[in-house]
Amino acid sequence: MAKIKNPHPDNFKYSGKEDKFLEMLYQLPDEWEVWHEPKLHGGLTPDFVIWLNDVEHPGIIIIELKNWSHQYVKSVTSDNIILSDHREEYNPIPKLKRVKENLNESLSRHYRMVPGLQDLAIIPILCFWSENVNKMPKLLQGDEEVNVFGKDIAGDHKKVETYFINIIKNYYDEVEVQAPVTSIDMKRTLRQYIDLSTRVSFASGKISDPRTQKAGDKNEKSIISVLDKYQERMVFKEQLGHQVLSGVSGTGKTIILLARANWFARQFPKERQLFIVNQIVLCNNLEQRYKIQYASSEDDLYKIKFKTFGQWFKSTYKGVYDIIEKSKDDQDGKVKIIDMLVEKALDNKIELKSKWMLTESGKYGHIFIDEAHQMHTSWIKLLAQFAKRFPAKRQKSTPNIWISYDNGQGIYRDRKFVGKEVGLDLRGRSHRLQRVYRCGMMPWIFAACCYPASLETYRDQSVSEYLEFVRKGSWPKAITADTLQEQAAKLREMIKNLVDKGSYKYSDVTIFYAVAGYNQDLPTNNQRVKSILDKAFDDVGGIEWVAIDKKAANWSSNRVRACSFTSSQGIDAPISVFFGAESFDIFREDSWVKPGALFYTVLTRSTDIIIITYKALKNDPKSPFLSALFNGYIKAKKIRDQVEKLNPVYDDGNSVYRVKWETFDSFINKS
Repeated sequence: MAKIKNPHPDNFKYSGKEDKFLEMLYQLPDEWEVWHEPKLHGGLTPDFVIWLNDVEHPGIIIIELKNWSHQYVKSVTSDNIILSDHREEYNPIPKLKRVKENLNESLSRHYRMVPGLQDLAIIPILCFWSENVNKMPKLLQGDEEVNVFGKDIAGDHKKVETYFINIIKNYYDEVEVQAPVTSIDMKRTLRQYIDLSTRVSFASGKISDPRTQKAGDKNEKSIISVLDKYQERMVFKEQLGHQVLSGVSGTGKTIILLARANWFARQFPKERQLFIVNQIVLCNNLEQRYKIQYASSEDDLYKIKFKTFGQWFKSTYKGVYDIIEKSKDDQDGKVKIIDMLVEKALDNKIELKSKWMLTESGKYGHIFIDEAHQMHTSWIKLLAQFAKRFPAKRQKSTPNIWISYDNGQGIYRDRKFVGKEVGLDLRGRSHRLQRVYRCGMMPWIFAACCYPASLETYRDQSVSEYLEFVRKGSWPKAITADTLQEQAAKLREMIKNLVDKGSYKYSDVTIFYAVAGYNQDLPTNNQRVKSILDKAFDDVGGIEWVAIDKKAANWSSNRVRACSFTSSQGIDAPISVFFGAESFDIFREDSWVKPGALFYTVLTRSTDIIIITYKALKNDPKSPFLSALFNGYIKAKKIRDQVEKLNPVYDDGNSVYRVKWETFDSFINKS
């Protein structure tokens, strides 16, 4: 009997024909290993992955199982399939190819250390449970990369076993390589990358009726185990309607919104959802994070849309796209244009592209707005009109909308969320979060020393005597060198050493760099910085340019990330790099943004280590960033010894570090 590596609870109910297919897989050879819907590298989830731990013909089989009849498939393109119930699904052929490519990529880092791994057969297969392959459209009959079999084989374990062995044998014959010997290292590596991630939800089936299931049910797997019980209760609460979350940077606001979106998708699988943020880099980051960590199925991804407010606004109202895109104004000017257009939309002076969107069936079942402090209140007021109301039949019903904001960051001027103006009664619906989950305590203290204004605002918001952290983190590391090229070379060595020790992966690193845009006296240095970092990191896998290649950026790749200074909000990384402090002088205070506060934001992206590179640390009035670092270092040095000696208090299963606000005040504001 084959081993199922990620079995479900006894009362788990499978969807489609997966239960029958699994029964067949159980009867395959004892040494074979099977995974049901693991999340593989890149966030894709095939239905099954099988490791043929065979002496003569070892290999990996990736399977997508479909229960379609040929009459059920109305039309097929290279990307999508339209079914007879008008439902649209991804074409499984290109998905299988991407799964294979992603698995190959994740295994490639071990080629040198695991002999034979690079030659291992990885075979993607599409299986039709109830249909013969020759009856399906040509685009679903496979190609040179993807094999397909149908009902003549699917239900017979002997036929399936023979089929798998033969296609793997044929693979080795075609590429003219000898089948590798399965070693302990190879088994360990394969299991590491197929066991892959703990399934956050229970695949595409269900354990019990999700409308009656309560948080804390013995079969409920917490999707936010890193958070405390208070925040977990917020996610799993049955009550709908609006909710407002506020808290300092890193208190888990975004994680709560993502987890709540997943909860809602399981409770109300037919409802659409909208997740709004203010900048495209964070939007792409959250979309990929949701796919990897939370999405239960392809349908789940299809039902939730991640958009910036601008993207949603331009796609919802007629003529808005042309007005904004044709404008030659700078960032500040375009924001003012959006403000003006939003006011017109609220006054019904701009026509919707589809009036259906404001009907009960057209509205979103749930809308989430992250980083609301970046948005004008009128934007949120407009969005609220597109959320279904709860309870639906009562006169005083409220939109089903969750909002998170952080007034303490103070980055954007005049972007303040006001609940009354949106029409929301926040009494009993507003929660202030106190515990910091993302940023380590020591990096956060250093950031607050560099930008004390943030501390004052946070202190005003706090109702607690303490600020709490679930990790201590490390003290910032500094790299000094005369040129950016030298700084990049030293940075590469430092990061490589950390990775070689096994403490971190390259994807744990995000480099934040300066871009031109606020000082017209200086030339753009985007391409210069890109060239320098590309050259420095070329031999360790290169750079994932998540801000330059916004749409193509792969947040799940195992490469060092590089993100522009202005796109840092909401992004986090175990190792955060503030690259080339002197180069940030291209920014100036202007009517739209506060560079000092944005600088603070970059320093709080780290969950563990901040690395700062610069030519020389000095108190230079002409260089606000160097001055902030210089003064922050002096202040932080005075509190460092006390902080390092702090022992955690244990609460809710987390090691919690507590620091009194008055301690911060005495060291940061009075030093």
